[in-house]
Amino acid sequence: MTKSLVSDEFMALILPCQGKLFGYLYMLLHNLSDTEDVLQQAVLAMWSHFDEYDRDRGFLNWAMQFAKLTALNHLRAKRRGRVVFSDDLMLLMADERAADEDGVESLASYQDALMHCMDRLTPTDRDLVQLCYFEKCSIKTVADQLGRAPQSVCNSLRRIRGLLFDCVQGSVELEEAR
Repeated sequence: MTKSLVSDEFMALILPCQGKLFGYLYMLLHNLSDTEDVLQQAVLAMWSHFDEYDRDRGFLNWAMQFAKLTALNHLRAKRRGRVVFSDDLMLLMADERAADEDGVESLASYQDALMHCMDRLTPTDRDLVQLCYFEKCSIKTVADQLGRAPQSVCNSLRRIRGLLFDCVQGSVELEEAR
């Protein structure tokens, strides 16, 4: 196959998928700029490995794997000095999203569950999550702001993530059982 035909085939496959890939990456990264960068990196990686693509398999699933791995690499690189969800939680969320190609409903149920579970946290725990995840403050900054040791903040976040994870899983499973 000529390079031009391969390029045309790749473009025909990637263009319809870009919206879903963008939504998937945004769910993982929660940052528009990072999502755009990671999507671009993932598409470049897909292009460089397109000769390995098995045309008997669905392109979207193949592309999602590149997107997931590129996002995880990006998160690992950003992890230094910041609090992020564990790789296990990110993979669980990514796998849930990849398993459901329409993912919008699945994502919405997880988002609803997370909001419900956030409301169940104590105000102190909610404030800590706000500082670390939404305002993206470093552990050291949060610890200084709260007059706590950095390890104490890490321990609290680990406890809170566990509570949220269990709550979200329970809520989604309950919803799916209905």
